[in-house]
Amino acid sequence: MAILERWQELRDLAAKKPPASELFEAFISWTDAFTAASEDHEALFAPWRLLDGATQRRFLQQALADKIPAVGSGPQLELSVLVALYRFLEGRRCYIITPFYIASPVVRSVEKALSALPGVTVRSAGFMCGSSQLKLSDCLQAAIVMVDYYVLAAAFRGKPDLLAAPLALFFLELDMCLYHNRLLFYERGMPKAAGMIFKATTAEPFDKDGDKQKLVFDVLGNLVKQGVRCGGVLSRISPYVAGELDKWGRDALLPKAVTPAKAAPYAAFTYRSNKERTAALAQDIMKSPHNALVVGFAEATIKALQEELRKSGQDCTSSNKTSDIPTFFAMVGGPKRVMLFRGMPSTLITRTADCPPGVLYIAEHFLCADHHLKILSACEKVLTLQQPMRLFCSLEDPLFDMYSQEAGFSRFFDIIDFTERYDPWRQIRRVLAKAMIRKVQRLRELSLHEDSPMITTTLLNPSSVIVPQNNKGTRHAARMDAPCFCGSGKPFKECHGRPKNAGMLGRN
Repeated sequence: MAILERWQELRDLAAKKPPASELFEAFISWTDAFTAASEDHEALFAPWRLLDGATQRRFLQQALADKIPAVGSGPQLELSVLVALYRFLEGRRCYIITPFYIASPVVRSVEKALSALPGVTVRSAGFMCGSSQLKLSDCLQAAIVMVDYYVLAAAFRGKPDLLAAPLALFFLELDMCLYHNRLLFYERGMPKAAGMIFKATTAEPFDKDGDKQKLVFDVLGNLVKQGVRCGGVLSRISPYVAGELDKWGRDALLPKAVTPAKAAPYAAFTYRSNKERTAALAQDIMKSPHNALVVGFAEATIKALQEELRKSGQDCTSSNKTSDIPTFFAMVGGPKRVMLFRGMPSTLITRTADCPPGVLYIAEHFLCADHHLKILSACEKVLTLQQPMRLFCSLEDPLFDMYSQEAGFSRFFDIIDFTERYDPWRQIRRVLAKAMIRKVQRLRELSLHEDSPMITTTLLNPSSVIVPQNNKGTRHAARMDAPCFCGSGKPFKECHGRPKNAGMLGRN
């Protein structure tokens, strides 16, 4: 009862329009009681309670000032709930926007906790919000709305004034939304995929025309064009992506600069063929006494590694559902546990208080190095890492194969072959693997821009992209033949754009 009484006092105080500092101090004092363990939402704020008071205060201050805090493996959803409540006190509706799947029980816990507060109405819309059957149009009267990023972006395309002030937008994994999934690709009026512009060269929206039937919709560009101001949070972000968001979203979209996270240490190993890479990765897992989480995006990679481990006598399990990860590693006793995960695990899973020791292996280079940072942040919620994440690459990976000749990778392997006879610790291989990764990054910065957008995410029920006959010459239509996000090297419409592949990167 004290929580509800103090909440009413907060509302009365906010109605008097006090100085921001006075309202903030009263609010953060109230959050101590609201986020404490209770019968109503004991588990909901458990990750928030793992933070010390100073860190809680800093994250909340940054988020309320739209400074886009990088919380690593820290709580994002819990922070967004508190920000939304503060915006409510300010007299603003708030949309909490997610690009990753949030489990249904968690969504229900949020709705229950917020709905218990007098005056607060909350709704959720879209698949990413616990498979909600509601549409955004069903939630327009709610004070706080949890909404699937792709649902919101599609609604914004059809009705730009939907996001007009005094509405507050708060993005979870903001860079995954506005950079890695900046573009929406449409077929017959339905969104079929999302994509990115690796290096933007102009602040103008990618889709300059005003036709609502256009094949591509630029979410970031149109938010800037509309003058919408956004807030948000993310796990980790590289200096490169932070710079891209800062260049084209600053002022109009993001009031504050996006600050990159501290570099995450990692070890990299590179091999000529997938077969060599699989054998080396399996050997590395077998040598380690710790639990292992192995993440890859290609089904063939996961299956080959599973077979290699089977031959070596190592039991393992495979999954593409993030919710399986904490359940698997929470089991106590027995030998070390090895999980092979296909796709990108959601960073919005709940952090556990007791994380068993383990090692993170990334079985192949994902589309962007930033994706590895998201994988690391998700892994740290379930495992106490005993060493830096280990990235295994192969020249047969589509990302490296695409640039192999131009980058001169063959000479790197000549050096590796010569020195490894005297280097059983693979030190030269590690150094040159990172050199290759940096080389690919530089080449992409030079070659990938607005004329070469990339597919990163397939949406619900994708089908082959059909380009209308009278539009086949347009550059936007041509971009639908871009390489698939999964790295297969095939055009999107011949790979994950086919009806039989109804998955979504990062959905679970």
